[in-house]
Parts: sequence; structure tokens; C-alpha cells
Amino acid sequence: MNTQQFIKENFSYSGGFLTYHDGDDNHFIGRFKYVGKASAMKFANFLRKNFTTAEYLDRLDNGEAPLEVLESKGYCSPQMASLAKRWGYLPTLENAHRALVDQTNEDLVRMGEKPTMTYEKYKEHLARSA
Repeated sequence: MNTQQFIKENFSYSGGFLTYHDGDDNHFIGRFKYVGKASAMKFANFLRKNFTTAEYLDRLDNGEAPLEVLESKGYCSPQMASLAKRWGYLPTLENAHRALVDQTNEDLVRMGEKPTMTYEKYKEHLARSA
């Protein structure tokens, strides 16, 4: 495996799987079961701009999930960006998390429950579980 940047033409998407052809090897990049090719290509574009092949594939080999690896450098999936925008936020990963808290609290109110989660508590919870 080399430490070069990803090359756009070496990506392949088929059946919900994104792979990367690197010389004689085909590498698993990510699975996109519930979203289409456009989401996979946005994922690949962010990957190309922010990771070397060795960095990304080593992190996968060490047990990190594909989305987790990209989110570590600020990637916000199209679905999360859409959620943030729906709640009036700019489409960033942090704002998408704010929107998740807002959505959860609204759902709780609708069910007659008192919401107790704030974005600050949510961040504390994430930090403890990491």
C-alpha cells in the first residue's frame, strides 16, 4: 500500500459498495446501503481531499468505521447536512448534531415527555463514550 493521495478514477461503486483499486489490490472504502451513488461520490471526494490512501486504510484496519474516519476531519454526510438545514443551521457536522438534539426534544414534547437533553449534555455524553 502506498501513501499517495486517492485518485478519482480508481474508485468504483457497485451494489452499494465503494471500493478503490490501488495497483493489484482492491480496497473496501465504504458501504452505502441506504443512500445512492451520489452520497458515495461525495464521500469519495472528501476522502481524496483529506486523506492519503495509507492513512485511511490503516485507520479502517485498526477498527474505525469509514464514516467515523471522515467525520474526524469534519465530513458531514449529505443526509446530516440536510437535517441541519431543515432546522435552520448551516450544514456542518456540529450543527447536524445540534439538529438531532432539537429533533429528539421536539419528538419528546409531542409524546408528552419533558426533554432533558441539551447540546452541551450531548457533547459531554459523546466525549465520555469515545
